[in-house]
Amino acid sequence: MLQIAPVWTPVECRNNGFARLILANTLLQEKAKGIKKAILFTSNPAAIRVYHAVGFKNIGDYRISLLKKPIEL
Repeated sequence: MLQIAPVWTPVECRNNGFARLILANTLLQEKAKGIKKAILFTSNPAAIRVYHAVGFKNIGDYRISLLKKPIEL
């Protein structure tokens, strides 16, 4: 499985399809290496549009919590 993050496009390069092209090409390269699944996390509406355009689907809403200090279980 491949986790994708973070993806960012410089302001002057946005709305030209570059993020979609790079993401799709990266996914094809990883698929050729045998990767069968990819997952990502975002709440950015522009990023969501790019991810949907290359075939990602929403599967749920998740949150990540960072502890101020480690705990032992």
